[in-house]
Amino acid sequence: MEYDSNPRTAPDGKENPVHAASRPSGFVHYDGHFVTPYLAVGSRPYPEDVPDIVEAGIGGVLNVASSAPREAFAYVHHLPPSIHWTLCGFWDGFLGDGGETLAEPLTPTYARLVVIRAAEMLRDHSPILIHCMGGKGRSGNTAAILYAAREGITVDEAVNRMLEIRPVLSPFHHNRFWQNLDACDLVELAASVLADPEISRETICSLIRGD
Repeated sequence: MEYDSNPRTAPDGKENPVHAASRPSGFVHYDGHFVTPYLAVGSRPYPEDVPDIVEAGIGGVLNVASSAPREAFAYVHHLPPSIHWTLCGFWDGFLGDGGETLAEPLTPTYARLVVIRAAEMLRDHSPILIHCMGGKGRSGNTAAILYAAREGITVDEAVNRMLEIRPVLSPFHHNRFWQNLDACDLVELAASVLADPEISRETICSLIRGD
């Protein structure tokens, strides 16, 4: 039920104030923000958001939401061939409004995979959009790793800078998503992928395993 928590329209057919109040520079209607010129963070797009995403110059879209209804992927069919799309999702433990939120620590291997796929996307298709469902936790955390890797700062510094632009972002979940790996290691991993466009498949597999 996560996808029903902030519907685009209210029952009277008018735009939900949550969406209307969060229009950023860089997007006209889509609930997303450019936290840097090369990186945007946002909520699950709708098909009608695609022209806005195209107009903003997005070159790649990374979906980090793992559990979602079929209609949450409807926008993908409207993306032009010029926008590269990748899914590398994980669950944020959301059980609906008022319910308990369960922590889902990522295994070291999968955490590395998420970071590598995100870094590849940024390296090859910048500027990129990273989204989950609400555009707060998973997308913000993944973006913070890339931001830190590009700018030579910590993930917490990255989140603090991003919060100035997108105030709804969650803090970096050191003891939740990423508790099985040190944040510095994640940033270093992203930096190594960003720096090497010729990195081999064998090396990528080795990095995912943590060899």
